[in-house]
Amino acid sequence: MRKDKFRILLAILTILIATLACLDIDLVEPPAPATKDPLSNPCNGTQYLKVDASLVKDEVNEFKTRTCEFNLTITNTHSNLSIWPVVYHHHEDGYQNIKGDEWDMLIELNPSNSVNWFGNINTYTDPDVTGPVMNTVEAIAGVIDLPECAGLWFDYEYLDYIAINYDAGLCR
Repeated sequence: MRKDKFRILLAILTILIATLACLDIDLVEPPAPATKDPLSNPCNGTQYLKVDASLVKDEVNEFKTRTCEFNLTITNTHSNLSIWPVVYHHHEDGYQNIKGDEWDMLIELNPSNSVNWFGNINTYTDPDVTGPVMNTVEAIAGVIDLPECAGLWFDYEYLDYIAINYDAGLCR
């Protein structure tokens, strides 16, 4: 009886290994940071991202509702490597009493290319509103597009490690 269980287990293990081999799955660990200095990490593209902020709209209407919108233009300044910019942003909805923070990966940037990210802060005088309706950036990171860096844009601990805090200074 024991030999039969062992043979069944061995057969299942063999099938599992064969299935994984057929799927050609690469189980790759993300590269460990070379040092405690994020700038020396080979996947860190944050230092090659240039961020320009511009005010799009800032107005108060007749109901004393303030609408403030801004644009961040994120540019890859690296001469020959593509970078995936990732933005950590805070969003809040005072009408639904919802708050949260999350990382959002933007489009891949080839050298010298840019992408726009739009934020806003809207404040209302409506007594039913518990706070603003807003979407603001808090940090920005960049992951270089190399095979050994694949998937790091989903590793939030790594993104926290290489990110720079960002405050556009707009909509105050």
